[in-house]
Amino acid sequence: MYGRLYTWQSAIAACPVGWHLPTDEEWKQLERYLGMSESEIEEDDYGNRRGTTEGDKLKVGGTSGLNILFGGIYSRNQYFSWDEEAFVDMNQYGVYWTNTSGNYGSWAFCRIISQEYSGITRIGIAQSEGAYVRCIKD
Repeated sequence: MYGRLYTWQSAIAACPVGWHLPTDEEWKQLERYLGMSESEIEEDDYGNRRGTTEGDKLKVGGTSGLNILFGGIYSRNQYFSWDEEAFVDMNQYGVYWTNTSGNYGSWAFCRIISQEYSGITRIGIAQSEGAYVRCIKD
């Protein structure tokens, strides 16, 4: 139902010919189109709330037609207290890779669409985590 979770390296190669993993800038273009303000678009910390209704427009039944699902993330246990790799936050978050690693070294930007929050979170996560891919046409 939710599809596959990819590491960042796998996500870059996941899109078929004629399609590509969107960059952070391409996600920002979508966020502008959905109505997010320029100041919010540049925020990149999980604690910062970006937007008011843009995330809702991406969810199942939203006006964008993207129909984001909340399949969670595959964690390699870098920040959590358990000692194993795990699938976490199913039915709470949809986490989607960008093609942009930025200044984070082993991190890359992603977007998080939340069941509880109506905006869109922009944050860097470890490239070894498992997140989803949405490809866009070249």
